[in-house]
Amino acid sequence: MKKMLLVTAAVVAMSTSATAQQTMDGKGDGSYERKYAFECTITKVSPPDKDKDPAYKVNVWTNDKYIVRVAHTTVSGAVYYRGEQYGSTNSGPMNNSFEDGALMWWGRSKKHPELTMVGWIGTLDGKLTYQEDVFKGKDSPFWGKSGAKSVLGIRSICHEVEV
Repeated sequence: MKKMLLVTAAVVAMSTSATAQQTMDGKGDGSYERKYAFECTITKVSPPDKDKDPAYKVNVWTNDKYIVRVAHTTVSGAVYYRGEQYGSTNSGPMNNSFEDGALMWWGRSKKHPELTMVGWIGTLDGKLTYQEDVFKGKDSPFWGKSGAKSVLGIRSICHEVEV
């Protein structure tokens, strides 16, 4: 139920904040400077990850309105940037800014275009949290279209680090 509420909130936020979007590859309205950095420990992957080299942490860089960059680090030390894995990425606040709501990003997989990812950072149950959800289907999980099915969820707890 909580997951559904978050996705619904994301859909509403994306449709209402379309003019304030920023891409994670530096294209957008010019407000792409990093202001905050967060290191997040992955606490849950659903369904469980069967990867031989699973990610154990996520780094998220933001400013007051946008998620600027997201990187996953695996146990072997490999680093994967979401902006390189997902094309047409956009970012924006779920409300007006980071101060009054979570920041989020979304994009379609370059390797598997039937996959769409949504990530957000904000406070949940009093803890700074970064979450990602992957949806599969040719219909977007946004703007009320049906047909996309949630296939992966990644949850993590974060703390701020030096930029």
